[in-house]
Amino acid sequence: MQCVIDNVAFGGEGVARKDKLVIFTPFTLPGETVELDIYQKKSNFARAHLQKVLHPSPNRIPAPCPYFTTCGGCQLQHSSYPYQLELKKRFVEDSLMRIGKISFSIPPVTASTDPFSYRKHISLQIQCIENTWQLCFTSNTASFLPVQSCLLFHLPEDPILANLQKIIAKLTLPSSCEGRAKILKTEKGYVVAFTFTQNLSKKDISLLTSAQEIPSISGLIIHMPQEKINRGDLSLTFTCNGLTFTYSPFSFLQNHVEQSTRIYLRILDLLKNTKKILDLYCGIGVSTLLLAQNGKEVTGIEVNPTAIELAKENAKLNNLSHTPFFCSSVEDSTVKHIEEILPDAVLVNPPKTGLDPIVKEALSHACLKHLVYVSCHPPTLARDLAYLLTQGFTIQSIESFDMFPQTTHVETIAHISRQ
Repeated sequence: MQCVIDNVAFGGEGVARKDKLVIFTPFTLPGETVELDIYQKKSNFARAHLQKVLHPSPNRIPAPCPYFTTCGGCQLQHSSYPYQLELKKRFVEDSLMRIGKISFSIPPVTASTDPFSYRKHISLQIQCIENTWQLCFTSNTASFLPVQSCLLFHLPEDPILANLQKIIAKLTLPSSCEGRAKILKTEKGYVVAFTFTQNLSKKDISLLTSAQEIPSISGLIIHMPQEKINRGDLSLTFTCNGLTFTYSPFSFLQNHVEQSTRIYLRILDLLKNTKKILDLYCGIGVSTLLLAQNGKEVTGIEVNPTAIELAKENAKLNNLSHTPFFCSSVEDSTVKHIEEILPDAVLVNPPKTGLDPIVKEALSHACLKHLVYVSCHPPTLARDLAYLLTQGFTIQSIESFDMFPQTTHVETIAHISRQ
């Protein structure tokens, strides 16, 4: 079947229309004439595989990664980078209008300096594929894809993944064992953190610790139910606006340091005229402590106990120990903290699912004059903003940052306020 792609939906699939049927096809771009093969058909939409691009878009480029269209990590490598930014701007504006009924034109998406090798860390599954243990990403078909490289994480000439694969291939794990590997960049080299659901044999432990012989690896962690092995330099720190932060492989950390810093500095600017701030989903305390450094009275809330301990350590490390952190779920504690603190501003950075109805209702409290919402998912941002606008807030600004080039992910900051 031949079709013309007229749009790209959030998530990266091209959209075509044929005889009142909406057809979604990945790895296509607006304006392209393509040959499709429909594999799933419903009453009003269908999904198709791309067979051939008959007339390509001027924005189409060759994808540099050998796993593109197979690995589930990237959706836009076939698009020029400037056009990726245009698409992401459209994703945000379309979500605002379609879901939130909010007509708001955002400025151009803030670009990443380097659209490749920007990730600070990656996580891979350790799976037995054809009787050999291998490091895998999840493929587009939800199966496991062994990989020798990831261009979002390292330069093509860096053999870090290929070298680790040689070690993993020698493991003799029981088939019931599940494993993961997290690889983190530091200034001194890579730190590799292995996590297994079962205790390993001495032979397998010895194999994994031999990874330290790889010159680019500076530290190694093997985490098992009854034993934890640490080797080498495991100091994990970064700086932001003059503050130093420690972090852990087992707590959430933003993956794009350059763009994260821009977002944090923008938050500081948006909240410069506030005094008391409640920072929800504060993680290891980066935004909380940056605001405290600027003289704000800030309270951080986070459900992850590892992250909250790191937040407290970071407060001491930066001589900001007067900043309180509480380990509790945002859903359970927001009402209590708002009533006790009476903040004039709230900063929220929720997961993809957005804000729980309980939290949104709490944010309607009369004391709140400013709210800054950092979102990784435009549809839930649009949904939540639509509710908050009914509570007397008005939009001051909405702007987006390309945190994950080559993917459809886009980070957005919305600032709303009321008298």
